Amino acid sequence: MKSLNIWETDFRVILSQEGRALLKESLASRGGINRVSKNTDISLTVIYRLLSGKGSHNQSYKLLVDYLEIQNPESYIVGLTYNGSKHIYPYIKNPNPLLFRIICHVAGDGTIASKHTCRWLQKKQYSNTLNFIIQGQVGISPSVTSNGSCNAVTISAYFTRLAKYIFEIDLKDLKDETIIEKAIHLDKEYRIQLLTALIVDEGHIRHNKATSLIISQKSKKFMENTALLVDSLDYEHSPIKGEIDKNGHEIHRINIYAKGVVKYAKDLECQTHNLGELAGLWHKQNSLNGYLKNVNLNPKYSKFQKDFINGRINFLLNQSQYIDYAILKKDKELNPFLKGLSKRYFIQKFYEKVKNKELMRVGRGMYTKNLNFK
Repeated sequence: MKSLNIWETDFRVILSQEGRALLKESLASRGGINRVSKNTDISLTVIYRLLSGKGSHNQSYKLLVDYLEIQNPESYIVGLTYNGSKHIYPYIKNPNPLLFRIICHVAGDGTIASKHTCRWLQKKQYSNTLNFIIQGQVGISPSVTSNGSCNAVTISAYFTRLAKYIFEIDLKDLKDETIIEKAIHLDKEYRIQLLTALIVDEGHIRHNKATSLIISQKSKKFMENTALLVDSLDYEHSPIKGEIDKNGHEIHRINIYAKGVVKYAKDLECQTHNLGELAGLWHKQNSLNGYLKNVNLNPKYSKFQKDFINGRINFLLNQSQYIDYAILKKDKELNPFLKGLSKRYFIQKFYEKVKNKELMRVGRGMYTKNLNFK
């Protein structure tokens, strides 16, 4: 993975006490601050800012240390800031996957604000988790504003700048499928954190008897890239499917199959062991634990269950002019297989059959055979 090259950024640098002392000594050996300023065209203000610990643009610092022939000048940089920021952030040359996780949340429930700043929108009871990560990584508590039942957590431009210079992810890439395109080539630990952020923001984990881990989004292209991300981690998943949400809008989703979820859970456990619980699924971790407790990894039973349900639906359609969820629920043969399966599961089944022109919708939740289907 590419490391941060400080000389290719627009960061302002803060020097250590040792670095400021060496700079002061070197300036004196070259005739003092005024003479060096005159010889290098570096303003007195810039030099005094570096000496006082307030910092200045990295290019000015580089020009100055080159003139003074100071060796290994990067080793004296202890903090970073940027124009317009009131905070000093740590100089992080190689961000860990948890720091990368911060910008990953922009893709799901985030918004792009101004001046490279983003915000993550989340219910109040869940918003503190990202606060803890940001504070733990940089030692600064983010700004949080309340918006009804939700909080907006500010993701500083410091993080989006790091993303640009290290991961080559621009600000405009954070809110669409491009972030996945850029991240899919990163080390596995970073890809796992991106997927985990997507599950937190765009995922749903069912674990009460019936089990499923679904990630959904309106954008089909976004879900195509998500599928590639899941493939890169070698987690088995379904094809991308379209469905209608409760508001009547078409969304696209993938379902990570049981074996894939179990493998993902093991990988995630390794990360939480190394990076702490904040690298996990946060408020959805209990749902994942419930999934693992109830999951049936027997492929023969799963295939039998699916085939039986499909076959029974077709049988009932041949016996009756119309079919709906109530008819399925009353069927004694099918009833044992309905435990834990929601009404929405069958609505999706009907939707797929309508899309394939096997059925026609004749009323709310009611369908009949399409006589033109071949």
